[in-house]
Amino acid sequence: MIESPAPGQLVSTSQRILSGLHMMFVKRLELLLLELREEQPRLLQSLLLGLAAGLCLLMAVLCLTAFIVVLGSDFSPLLVLGIVTVIYALGGLLSCRKLMALVKNWHALPATRDQFAKDREGILQVMK
Repeated sequence: MIESPAPGQLVSTSQRILSGLHMMFVKRLELLLLELREEQPRLLQSLLLGLAAGLCLLMAVLCLTAFIVVLGSDFSPLLVLGIVTVIYALGGLLSCRKLMALVKNWHALPATRDQFAKDREGILQVMK
């Protein structure tokens, strides 16, 4: 026959388990914050460089469009403008498709995710 633990023993065991889970959560949160802090300058720099590149490319595209329309103004400026618009739209759609593929395969914060997976496996083994 299985004996039930004394109430004091059950309380102290529960407190130890909760204390261990709390400590584990705090350590994982610290790891997550550390990784975010390490990534912050690179993300900010990438964002600013991307904005600058986008602005410069937009201006270049506007100038190129004006050049092509003026060059084809003898033929049909509206047709030339329509063709250029279709080409830019296709470029934009292809870029969006590539961006979606990149985001889909992006694995951010690998150390934190690995540690959470190990913690989950450990907890599941203890619970068996």
